[in-house]
Amino acid sequence: MTNGALPVKVSDFVLNGEINIWATVIITFAIGYLGFFLFQKMRVPAAALSGSLVLNSIVTMMEVNWSAYPSILIIVVQIIIGITIGSFINREDLRAIKKLATPTVVLSVWMILGGLITGYVIVHLTELDVGTAYVSAAPAGMSEMCTFAMAYNFNVPVVALFHFLRIVVVYMTVPLLAKYYALKKPQEVSDAVITTKNRTDGKVEKKEYSLALTLTIGFISGFLVWKTGVPNGAMLGSMAFVGAARIYNGKIKGLPKTYVSIALVVLGASLGLRLTPEAARALLDLVGVAVLFSVITFLNGYFLAILMNRVFKIDMITAVLACAAAGVTQMSAIAIDMDADVVSVSVLHSLRLIIIVAVLPVYILYVA
Repeated sequence: MTNGALPVKVSDFVLNGEINIWATVIITFAIGYLGFFLFQKMRVPAAALSGSLVLNSIVTMMEVNWSAYPSILIIVVQIIIGITIGSFINREDLRAIKKLATPTVVLSVWMILGGLITGYVIVHLTELDVGTAYVSAAPAGMSEMCTFAMAYNFNVPVVALFHFLRIVVVYMTVPLLAKYYALKKPQEVSDAVITTKNRTDGKVEKKEYSLALTLTIGFISGFLVWKTGVPNGAMLGSMAFVGAARIYNGKIKGLPKTYVSIALVVLGASLGLRLTPEAARALLDLVGVAVLFSVITFLNGYFLAILMNRVFKIDMITAVLACAAAGVTQMSAIAIDMDADVVSVSVLHSLRLIIIVAVLPVYILYVA
């Protein structure tokens, strides 16, 4: 013992006033897990994601100087969600996926037109440049749109703020709306519905392979597809290959729900770190437009969900989750948490994202 000196010093975790990367991960995970616990006690839907997001946002606004979240950790989260979705797929699901071609086109066109109209409104209500306004209004993932804004020298902080507020509104309202329909019509199920509950009802459980095989297939395929640059490739790759493995052999083991909850806490923490004091202050100048944008986006998704339900006979729970202007990973994870039609939700979101990411930048750069 050397004069009672501590083996670990505070300076090991803080460098130039910034909490180092692994301390950031550990502390924000602990905060996120506390949020998960509290929201679960309050019976808030999607408690792991919502609780972690809200509590970490509050702490971040207190001017805590976190390090940037390691991107590889988010890739791992996406792969875990993809593995979970893939392990729900079986041969019967192929028929359901084929039925989603037309709804996907309608969903994508509706979302793109909604984003263009909202972008036009933002241009005329603010002094933002056209590119920044349209990218801010795009119904695509925050990471994809911020990357696009950075590449073309648009106002990245403003883009991040609009998308962050949209995400918060969607994550705090859409699960509640889905829960409302679940309580209102518990027997309403679409022809294609594939939930986490009906996987084993009335069936004899097969002896499954080791979980290590599932993880190996998911992580290798997820990383390989991610490296190709495909939008949301980590989740799509792991989902596709684990799903293909299950179609070929139904003994592929699914991930325990605990794994998914942990992944959602991490995801919520990474999103919560985006609401810095500077971002919050900048948001005040655009709060009116941002609120209007969020309301329009929410209503647009809700009306589209009603259309999907009436025209394509997709149950309202699945339609509400599938038509929400949010990320593939997050909405798929919420679908898992609420025992919704996770395959339909993930497929509709994934194909929508691919179409939007391919079409919208062309319009912004060469038409708007």
